[in-house]
Amino acid sequence: MKFSDDELESLYLYGKLLLAKLKEPTGGGGSIDLGDTALEFLGHQAGVQTSGSNIPGESSGEIESFTGEGRGGTVEEALMVKLSELIDTFNAAHGIDLSQAESLLIYVGVPSHLSDDEDVQQRAADNTEEQFSLTIRKDDIAGALFQNQESSNKLLNALLENETFADAVQKIISTETWKAARRKHEGKAA
Repeated sequence: MKFSDDELESLYLYGKLLLAKLKEPTGGGGSIDLGDTALEFLGHQAGVQTSGSNIPGESSGEIESFTGEGRGGTVEEALMVKLSELIDTFNAAHGIDLSQAESLLIYVGVPSHLSDDEDVQQRAADNTEEQFSLTIRKDDIAGALFQNQESSNKLLNALLENETFADAVQKIISTETWKAARRKHEGKAA
């Protein structure tokens, strides 16, 4: 059944979210602690609307319910793009000259760091991508970049202070650098 009032529908959905957050009182005292409960972002979409008429001749009597046939939300197919093309496009659009490593921070490192936060995970689950994007601030990104810088410093200190670790890292980096250099050389030859 369609809500006739958008505010009423939002209030209903807020109440439903709030009810899920409420805990059963253990002492039976009747008091409820709402803590920091606040509705910051809400996402929902309209379903099928039908007349549902019960006047003979106006309706077949069938009423559609949920759409999707149990497939869940639609998932857009991933578009495969070479990282080098993505970097070139990004650099050209913004007049910058980011390296592949710096770009990986933007496309992989920072999103991975931010998505570790359970609050961020919940906001992503509750909202569309467009609504979710309103919740990520420049300060969040700067904090993630700062954490990455601290991790790089930690890695550098460990590399300089722990010989066993340095040998293992050198082996991994040598192998991966060899592979990357060969791919780049083969790309130039083609």
